Amino acid sequence: MRIATRLRLFPLLGFGAGVLLCIYAGRAYLIGAAPPSAPNYGQLAAVYLAAGVLGGLIAAIAFPLVRWIGGAFLVGALALFPMYVGMGLIDRPESARDRLLFSSVAALAVGGTAGAREWLHTNRGGYSLLQVWSFAGGCSIVAWFVGLHWAGEWPAAIAAFVFLVPVMLALFVTLDRRQARDSNRAA
Repeated sequence: MRIATRLRLFPLLGFGAGVLLCIYAGRAYLIGAAPPSAPNYGQLAAVYLAAGVLGGLIAAIAFPLVRWIGGAFLVGALALFPMYVGMGLIDRPESARDRLLFSSVAALAVGGTAGAREWLHTNRGGYSLLQVWSFAGGCSIVAWFVGLHWAGEWPAAIAAFVFLVPVMLALFVTLDRRQARDSNRAA
Protein backbone atom coordinates (compact mmCIF):
# COMPACT_ATOMS: atom_id res chain seq x y z
CA MET A 1 0.00 0.00 0.00
CA ARG A 2 1.37 3.38 -0.99
CA ILE A 3 2.14 6.01 1.64
CA ALA A 4 -0.39 8.49 0.22
CA THR A 5 -3.14 5.89 0.60
CA ARG A 6 -1.99 5.00 4.12
CA LEU A 7 -1.88 8.67 5.15
CA ARG A 8 -5.54 9.00 4.16
CA LEU A 9 -6.82 5.60 5.26
CA PHE A 10 -5.11 4.97 8.61
CA PRO A 11 -6.13 8.25 10.32
CA LEU A 12 -9.66 7.65 9.05
CA LEU A 13 -9.62 4.15 10.57
CA GLY A 14 -8.24 5.62 13.80
CA PHE A 15 -11.04 8.18 13.82
CA GLY A 16 -13.55 5.37 13.32
CA ALA A 17 -12.04 3.47 16.25
CA GLY A 18 -12.29 6.66 18.31
CA VAL A 19 -15.97 7.03 17.40
CA LEU A 20 -16.63 3.43 18.46
CA LEU A 21 -14.85 4.02 21.77
CA CYS A 22 -16.89 7.21 22.27
CA ILE A 23 -20.11 5.26 21.72
CA TYR A 24 -19.03 2.54 24.12
CA ALA A 25 -17.96 5.03 26.80
CA GLY A 26 -21.07 7.14 26.20
CA ARG A 27 -23.24 4.19 27.07
CA ALA A 28 -21.48 3.87 30.44
CA TYR A 29 -21.94 7.58 31.13
CA LEU A 30 -25.63 7.48 30.13
CA ILE A 31 -26.56 4.61 32.42
CA GLY A 32 -24.49 6.04 35.28
CA ALA A 33 -21.92 3.24 35.30
CA ALA A 34 -18.95 5.60 35.01
CA PRO A 35 -17.12 5.97 38.32
CA PRO A 36 -17.35 9.36 40.03
CA SER A 37 -13.60 9.88 39.66
CA ALA A 38 -13.80 9.39 35.87
CA PRO A 39 -13.00 12.36 33.62
CA ASN A 40 -15.96 14.10 32.03
CA TYR A 41 -17.29 12.63 28.81
CA GLY A 42 -16.20 15.58 26.64
CA GLN A 43 -12.56 15.14 27.65
CA LEU A 44 -12.75 11.39 27.10
CA ALA A 45 -14.32 11.78 23.66
CA ALA A 46 -11.72 14.37 22.65
CA VAL A 47 -8.89 12.03 23.66
CA TYR A 48 -10.41 9.05 21.83
CA LEU A 49 -10.96 10.99 18.61
CA ALA A 50 -7.67 12.90 18.59
CA ALA A 51 -5.62 9.87 19.64
CA GLY A 52 -7.33 7.73 17.02
CA VAL A 53 -6.39 10.13 14.24
CA LEU A 54 -2.86 10.71 15.57
CA GLY A 55 -2.29 6.99 16.19
CA GLY A 56 -3.49 6.25 12.66
CA LEU A 57 -1.11 8.86 11.25
CA ILE A 58 1.84 7.43 13.20
CA ALA A 59 0.94 3.89 12.09
CA ALA A 60 0.72 5.05 8.47
CA ILE A 61 4.22 6.50 8.62
CA ALA A 62 5.74 3.56 10.51
CA PHE A 63 3.86 0.86 8.58
CA PRO A 64 6.82 -0.35 6.47
CA LEU A 65 8.28 -1.75 9.70
CA VAL A 66 5.61 -4.47 9.84
CA ARG A 67 7.66 -6.66 7.53
CA TRP A 68 9.18 -8.28 10.62
CA ILE A 69 7.67 -9.20 13.97
CA GLY A 70 9.65 -6.64 15.98
CA GLY A 71 8.53 -3.90 13.62
CA ALA A 72 4.90 -4.99 13.94
CA PHE A 73 5.33 -4.87 17.71
CA LEU A 74 6.75 -1.35 17.48
CA VAL A 75 4.05 -0.07 15.10
CA GLY A 76 1.32 -1.42 17.40
CA ALA A 77 2.92 0.30 20.39
CA LEU A 78 3.39 3.59 18.54
CA ALA A 79 -0.22 3.57 17.33
CA LEU A 80 -1.60 3.30 20.88
CA PHE A 81 0.89 5.63 22.55
CA PRO A 82 -1.11 8.85 21.86
CA MET A 83 -4.20 7.36 23.49
CA TYR A 84 -2.37 6.47 26.69
CA VAL A 85 -0.70 9.88 26.83
CA GLY A 86 -4.08 11.55 26.37
CA MET A 87 -5.69 9.40 29.03
CA GLY A 88 -2.85 10.25 31.40
CA LEU A 89 -3.45 13.94 30.79
CA ILE A 90 -7.15 13.83 31.70
CA ASP A 91 -7.22 11.05 34.27
CA ARG A 92 -5.43 12.36 37.35
CA PRO A 93 -2.62 14.75 38.13
CA GLU A 94 0.74 13.00 37.94
CA SER A 95 4.20 14.09 37.04
CA ALA A 96 4.98 14.19 33.34
CA ARG A 97 7.64 11.53 33.89
CA ASP A 98 5.13 9.14 35.49
CA ARG A 99 2.61 9.80 32.71
CA LEU A 100 5.16 9.06 29.99
CA LEU A 101 6.38 5.95 31.78
CA PHE A 102 2.84 4.59 32.16
CA SER A 103 1.99 5.51 28.56
CA SER A 104 5.08 3.75 27.27
CA VAL A 105 4.51 0.62 29.33
CA ALA A 106 0.82 0.38 28.44
CA ALA A 107 1.43 1.04 24.74
CA LEU A 108 4.16 -1.60 24.62
CA ALA A 109 2.07 -4.14 26.49
CA VAL A 110 -1.23 -3.64 24.68
CA GLY A 111 -0.30 -2.18 21.29
CA GLY A 112 2.90 -4.13 20.90
CA THR A 113 1.18 -7.39 21.72
CA ALA A 114 -1.64 -6.64 19.29
CA GLY A 115 0.83 -5.74 16.53
CA ALA A 116 2.90 -8.88 17.04
CA ARG A 117 -0.19 -11.06 17.24
CA GLU A 118 -1.54 -9.60 14.00
CA TRP A 119 1.81 -10.21 12.31
CA LEU A 120 1.66 -13.85 13.38
CA HIS A 121 -1.85 -14.22 11.97
CA THR A 122 -0.55 -13.44 8.49
CA ASN A 123 1.24 -16.84 8.56
CA ARG A 124 4.72 -15.51 8.08
CA GLY A 125 6.96 -18.45 8.90
CA GLY A 126 10.32 -16.79 8.36
CA TYR A 127 11.68 -17.72 11.78
CA SER A 128 12.39 -21.16 13.16
CA LEU A 129 11.50 -21.90 16.77
CA LEU A 130 15.20 -22.30 17.52
CA GLN A 131 15.90 -18.76 16.28
CA VAL A 132 13.00 -17.24 18.18
CA TRP A 133 13.81 -18.99 21.47
CA SER A 134 17.56 -18.31 21.09
CA PHE A 135 16.79 -14.60 20.73
CA ALA A 136 14.47 -14.75 23.77
CA GLY A 137 17.16 -16.55 25.76
CA GLY A 138 19.83 -14.01 24.82
CA CYS A 139 17.54 -11.13 25.76
CA SER A 140 16.73 -12.84 29.07
CA ILE A 141 20.42 -13.11 29.95
CA VAL A 142 21.00 -9.42 29.17
CA ALA A 143 17.88 -8.44 31.14
CA TRP A 144 19.00 -10.51 34.13
CA PHE A 145 22.40 -8.79 34.30
CA VAL A 146 20.90 -5.32 33.82
CA GLY A 147 18.19 -6.01 36.41
CA LEU A 148 20.72 -7.16 38.98
CA HIS A 149 23.07 -4.25 38.37
CA TRP A 150 20.42 -1.50 38.46
CA ALA A 151 17.80 -3.03 40.78
CA GLY A 152 15.22 -0.44 41.78
CA GLU A 153 16.25 2.06 39.09
CA TRP A 154 14.76 2.81 35.66
CA PRO A 155 17.16 0.54 33.70
CA ALA A 156 15.73 -2.41 35.64
CA ALA A 157 12.24 -1.48 34.39
CA ILE A 158 13.55 -1.46 30.82
CA ALA A 159 15.23 -4.81 31.50
CA ALA A 160 11.86 -6.26 32.46
CA PHE A 161 10.61 -5.48 28.96
CA VAL A 162 13.81 -6.79 27.39
CA PHE A 163 12.96 -10.06 29.12
CA LEU A 164 9.16 -10.14 28.81
CA VAL A 165 8.67 -9.03 25.22
CA PRO A 166 10.94 -11.56 23.47
CA VAL A 167 9.69 -14.39 25.68
CA MET A 168 6.09 -13.38 24.97
CA LEU A 169 6.77 -13.24 21.23
CA ALA A 170 8.51 -16.64 21.35
CA LEU A 171 5.46 -18.07 23.12
CA PHE A 172 3.18 -16.56 20.46
CA VAL A 173 5.27 -18.09 17.67
CA THR A 174 5.35 -21.47 19.42
CA LEU A 175 1.61 -21.52 20.03
CA ASP A 176 0.90 -20.30 16.51
CA ARG A 177 3.05 -23.06 15.01
CA ARG A 178 1.42 -25.67 17.23
CA GLN A 179 -2.04 -24.50 16.25
CA ALA A 180 -1.07 -24.64 12.56
CA ARG A 181 0.35 -28.13 13.00
CA ASP A 182 -2.79 -29.33 14.81
CA SER A 183 -4.97 -27.79 12.07
CA ASN A 184 -2.98 -29.61 9.37
CA ARG A 185 -3.34 -32.91 11.23
CA ALA A 186 -7.09 -32.47 11.54
CA ALA A 187 -7.47 -31.71 7.83
